[in-house]
Amino acid sequence: MASFDIAIALVLRHEGGFADHPADKGSATNFGISTPIYSKWLGRPATPLEVKNMTLNTAKIIYRAWYWNAIQGDTIKDQDVASAFMDMAVLRGVAAASKTMQKALGLAQDGIIGPKSMAAINAVHPPILLLAFMRECTKALVNIAVMNPTQLVFVNNWVARAHETTYTVSSWLLRSAA
Repeated sequence: MASFDIAIALVLRHEGGFADHPADKGSATNFGISTPIYSKWLGRPATPLEVKNMTLNTAKIIYRAWYWNAIQGDTIKDQDVASAFMDMAVLRGVAAASKTMQKALGLAQDGIIGPKSMAAINAVHPPILLLAFMRECTKALVNIAVMNPTQLVFVNNWVARAHETTYTVSSWLLRSAA
């Protein structure tokens, strides 16, 4: 089964530290945790300074509780699939990433990873699933920028992030051939 610690390492490599880009709809973020998410976690509005001072440990607790558990990462058999899914859940939100995964699997897209979705995730050959997921993520991410040109500033990084799964496919194929 997949490991949260491995998946979160990928997320944190992409998310980095504190940022407060004026075009970012999430406003101030730290370790990828946005002000609205941190406010929800705290149960009250968070200030940008509180977001900036959030600890890495707190971010990891939030990621496990609200992202990893929501995608049922512990029940995904392949680590690369779980890591890519977790990364997109952080980037796009759990429901959007779940719908994208369901679309890649050819399932009804309700945004909830239930038993049918999980069975399909674990049944598809990981490199094939990763390629399909990457394709659907890329289309969705580009569409965000098309529908809202203020987000164009982010689209190259978003697509590069989604395409990192193709490198994962290459490593998966090399491991399985050995």
